[in-house]
Amino acid sequence: MRYNLSMNIKGKQGGFIRFVIMLVVVLLILSFFGFDLKGFIESPTVQHNFEYVKESSVYVWNSYLSKPVLLVWNSFIVSFLYKAFNDGLERLREGKSLIPDSFTAPTF
Repeated sequence: MRYNLSMNIKGKQGGFIRFVIMLVVVLLILSFFGFDLKGFIESPTVQHNFEYVKESSVYVWNSYLSKPVLLVWNSFIVSFLYKAFNDGLERLREGKSLIPDSFTAPTF
């Protein structure tokens, strides 16, 4: 199986490096036109908006998302990872490979 870590934006393939380069170019253009990014971020209006978003996010997490997400995390994901980790340690103690004998690689 081949993993593709690039971003797919409007049908075009663009990787993380392209994103960083574009961000630098945008910052250079803003600097050329005299835009003070630090002053903008530190302005009271932007700070007030960030605080509002933070408070809203915390409220949504505490009121709606935390219980189901933590239930899924603790019930399924942690137990699966714990079992896989312990099985791997047990196989290492026995001097076996981390890949189980019954494992068959997928064919494409």
